[in-house]
Amino acid sequence: MIKLISKDFIEINPGEVVEEIVVLERLFWINFKFTYRKVHGVVFRYKNGRYRQISWRDWDVKNYFKLPVE
Repeated sequence: MIKLISKDFIEINPGEVVEEIVVLERLFWINFKFTYRKVHGVVFRYKNGRYRQISWRDWDVKNYFKLPVE
């Protein structure tokens, strides 16, 4: 199960808007919370104190940005 917890739009520079989402993924009884940012069409995942670009195997993460906030 995937649930979108929050969605924010952050303006870093004039004309540059970053979309940030927090996703809750549930695997059996364990909850995992992930933070993603979309900058100029490129998706990054927050892990270990920094944002890293997702790999080509995680292409389905781009669909998370279309989910409604619950």
